[in-house]
Amino acid sequence: MTLSFIVPMVLLVFGAFLWVMVAEKKEDKEIDLALIESLEYLEEHDCDKWKQRLETTFYKDEISDLSDFDRVDTCSFYLSTDKKIRGLSMGFDEAIDNRDVYFIEIEISGIKPIFHVKFLKYLKGSGGTRLEVSEKAFLHQHEEYLDSLDIFARAHGLVRLRDLELRKLVEDDEGQCTLYYKYFNNFSERLELPWEMD
Repeated sequence: MTLSFIVPMVLLVFGAFLWVMVAEKKEDKEIDLALIESLEYLEEHDCDKWKQRLETTFYKDEISDLSDFDRVDTCSFYLSTDKKIRGLSMGFDEAIDNRDVYFIEIEISGIKPIFHVKFLKYLKGSGGTRLEVSEKAFLHQHEEYLDSLDIFARAHGLVRLRDLELRKLVEDDEGQCTLYYKYFNNFSERLELPWEMD
């Protein structure tokens, strides 16, 4: 090999390594609380529109709208990762008897352009009463959904928050509360994330 070939190859490999390191650092970087608080308030709160937008990214039958069940200020959706299951109704009861069932929950704030994502695992044989919740995919093949949601977020001006940001303490009219409580669900505990409670 000539030097003229080796040098560009070394630079290429180093550049790829540097890009990966920067990408990983970006993933770990906490979003500044002041930046979140400074985001403009939404002019409208329309869950039907968000559902239609999600259906342009995913298959229509994959999206179940759970909004207004217990989150007045949030548009809440279940994204099915199983083609035979639609939400917690069609196909769910039959499947849960024989295997774990997976969903992705998407909560979009009705107050600010922010959202968060949770991976849900309903345990086999539990009848849907035993549930594990995680920020990370339980199965490797589900990670591509997160990539698609990040593309969706960029297209619609949304900022994806993680638990790291959601549990940050902020102020509302009654005092201190989590960012999640203030912008997603003010029927939850003021100082704790619902999925982290014992």
